[in-house]
Order: sequence, then C-alpha cells, then structure tokens
Amino acid sequence: MDEKLTKITNNPEETLLKAKREAFCVAFTEIGNETFGNATKSAIAADYSENSARTQAWRLLKNVDVKRRILELYNEKLRDNNVTQNSVLANLMHDRLLARQAGQYSVAVRCTELEGKYLSMFTDRLVNVDPEKEQANREFMEEELKEIERIVRIRTAELSRPKVVKLNPA
Repeated sequence: MDEKLTKITNNPEETLLKAKREAFCVAFTEIGNETFGNATKSAIAADYSENSARTQAWRLLKNVDVKRRILELYNEKLRDNNVTQNSVLANLMHDRLLARQAGQYSVAVRCTELEGKYLSMFTDRLVNVDPEKEQANREFMEEELKEIERIVRIRTAELSRPKVVKLNPA
C-alpha cells in the first residue's frame, strides 16, 4: 500500500478507513476483475457494507484523495503495460485492417472514427488556430502516422507468416 494512505495514526478507526479507501481504489482499477470501473462492487470488495456500498462508492469517488489515488493506479498500470498513444493508435489501425479482412465493416469504421477523434477531426466547436502551429502540428502528425503505419505493416507481416510447429517424436 502507498505510504501516504497508510500513515500510522493513534486512531485505529482512521487507519482502517484509509486501508478501506486504498482497497476500494485497488479494486476499482483492477483490470479484468468484475470490480474494474464499478464503484459499488469495488466498495463491497473493500469491505464496505452491501447495504451502503452504493452511497459509500459515490462518496469515495467525490473524495479528492481517492480520485488522485485512482489516477495514480491507472497510470501505474498503463506504464507497466507500456501503453502509449502510439501503441493505442497502432492497435486501432491493426484492428481496422483485421476487421476489414473479416468483413466486419462497422468495426472498421469505428476504428477509423477513433483515429479521427484522436486527430481532433470531429469537433462541434470553433477553434482559432495559428496557421504556423497548425502546419507544424500537421507535419508532426504525418510523421506519427507514418511510424504507426510502419508498426502496423510489421505486425501484419508477423501475423501472416506461417507458424512452424515442431512435433516431438513419440
């Protein structure tokens, strides 16, 4: 547990409360668990009463320290899994390609939408942009997209290679 949240106090109730908050944060950010992103289930997992779990979850998510800890845990998980903007975009491009090959055009369109959203192509507001900054941004994005396309080509080539399976003689 984080030292900031488990600071030893003379009040055992306060220590227990901090431990429960930490348990809530951990459960809320536990990828693959049924509690992931579900505040009520996270509160129950953190040993809050089932009868008051929904209310406690709402209060916990309003708490600035809890919000900060959840963000810290999310960032740790992203760092641990090497999730970057480029890796997410490469995955989207790859998924789009696979979806088209499989005839799943709605999935392919959604991937394209998300790529466009990342590039801020779909906005409902007017934005004043400095033309020089816009050109520099466009050049940067073109370089980023080239790198992502390169990654997608490599991944696609890796997937299309036949896999060699060696059988051990019995």
